[in-house]
Amino acid sequence: MIGVQAALDQLLAEVDPQPVQSTDLLNAAGRFLAEPVAALRDAPPFDNSAMDGFAVRCADLAAAASDSPVVLPLHGEIIAGTGAAPQLEPGATLRINTGAPLPDGAQAVVRVEDVEIGEGNVKFFAPAPEGLAVRRAGEDFKAGATLLRPGRRIDSRCIGLLASLGLTRVPVARLPRVALLASGDELREPGEPLAFGQIYNSSRYALQPLLRSFGAEVHDLGKVGDTAEATREALGRGFEFDALITTGGVSMGTHDFIRPVLIELGARQIFWKVKQRPGRPIFIAKKDRTLCFGLPGNPVSVFVTALVYVRAALLRMQGATEVDLPWRPAVAAAAFKKKAGLTFFARADYAGESVDAGLPALVPSAGQGSHQFSAFSSSAGLVRIPEDSGDVQPGDSLEFLEFDRLF
Repeated sequence: MIGVQAALDQLLAEVDPQPVQSTDLLNAAGRFLAEPVAALRDAPPFDNSAMDGFAVRCADLAAAASDSPVVLPLHGEIIAGTGAAPQLEPGATLRINTGAPLPDGAQAVVRVEDVEIGEGNVKFFAPAPEGLAVRRAGEDFKAGATLLRPGRRIDSRCIGLLASLGLTRVPVARLPRVALLASGDELREPGEPLAFGQIYNSSRYALQPLLRSFGAEVHDLGKVGDTAEATREALGRGFEFDALITTGGVSMGTHDFIRPVLIELGARQIFWKVKQRPGRPIFIAKKDRTLCFGLPGNPVSVFVTALVYVRAALLRMQGATEVDLPWRPAVAAAAFKKKAGLTFFARADYAGESVDAGLPALVPSAGQGSHQFSAFSSSAGLVRIPEDSGDVQPGDSLEFLEFDRLF
């Protein structure tokens, strides 16, 4: 067996990038930028007013005071979007609206609230420093500047920036096409009657929305029974996808056919079994460009291995520069028992807030078995206790994956 970090490093080294495609700007949210985006022009493209007010020359207001205002004749108004502004003559002012171009000769803008407007004139009660309420051309960015880099997940901020550049389409990585296959004679679909020894196929329903949240286009291949022939036929259909994800059939049982059949079909093993709990029997292989994930059968193991390994690989396929899970500091409020030599992904619940550090204080969830999905679904998140650590004692530091911040 290998450790968790070594397994992740080996997996990510095998990931092939997705092809680049163009998508409509309004459909780009959640995708990953495939190429750098540079500014085509300065922004703002011209000096303009930061507020509604009056454009002035600074020298004209040098003597203005609250008890001795300067009165300037009003020579017109500049409205945003109506073309070039007129020249501002010395000893005069022009009304200007937010975003309107600063007229030639103007050095500052005095806001409406700070003046008194008369019949054809305006009173000013204080000097105006140069640049007051003025947005300079190129103040936001200059033409040629790289504004977004490849690997950035596109969010509403990115879309707004891209729209400000006049773009209608954006280069993104193609969504990974993922095949999902459940293995096990004991599995039944929700709504079907259960015979003795049968269980419902919960992992199929938990994985699909989870994989979509990683950016995957999920194709459900259904369920395969525990025979080599059926497994061979079902797995063969999965190699046309970017990733093939199976659940169950990767341990040491006499009817665990996923691993041997994948190898028989030409898949190259990357690793099998990782020093972790839950999820130790995970099997990762590759055939041509298809990454094969043989996840364990127990539902908690499925979810944990999908979070730790499948997520990282699918994000890296899309060119993501950051694939680490968002672990955050926390503090143990009770002991976490841990088996030596394994990284433990323990389910944890809140116990309040640490007085000393202001961090979440955590206790182990009631059920830590890999079959206890009810405890997993109600827990606050996962605690990662490293392979070389022993039991965690109250007051010890923890690494915490908070589900509310992830899903």
